[in-house]
Amino acid sequence: MKKIYPLTDTQRDYAGNHVGLVYKFLYLNHLDIDEYYDIVIFGYLLAVQLYDEDERLKNRYLFSTIAWKQMRYSLFEHYRNNSRKKRNAPVISMNSNGNHEESSLDCLLPDRRQSIHESATDKIYALELMTYMTEKEQEVVKLKAYGYTYREIATQCGLSIEAVGSRFARMRRRLKQIEAV
Repeated sequence: MKKIYPLTDTQRDYAGNHVGLVYKFLYLNHLDIDEYYDIVIFGYLLAVQLYDEDERLKNRYLFSTIAWKQMRYSLFEHYRNNSRKKRNAPVISMNSNGNHEESSLDCLLPDRRQSIHESATDKIYALELMTYMTEKEQEVVKLKAYGYTYREIATQCGLSIEAVGSRFARMRRRLKQIEAV
């Protein structure tokens, strides 16, 4: 939104004469006057300034059109700013007494004991599967686990990109056969 500066006397008179547009806008959009007047009025005042200073707007549009557009935009900006994640963060209690389980920190954190057990089991399973691979395949898998792309793995291992892809395809087929047994 453009910056609003103090109104001239002419603009102030014009704004005072047409302030009914603000109330009409609030009424037709089913908005509470006490809550939304302060939000919509800035769009209205900006419309007064724009309409007074730009002859093209005066010749092309009615003031109500410009005012309506600016009030709608200021309302949109208000909704957009209030719906941002930083303004809608959940309130969490570090020491909940059990009444509000959804707002306690423990319900949002994963069960650490279970994840340690799962990661240990996964590691043992991965080491067991590595015994079925050649040294080159093990190196390729480790590089992929570290986050390297097929291109980077190919460069580091002296292979083509297609060769890296086909190695992974062969390993998957072999591991599926082992898993089926």
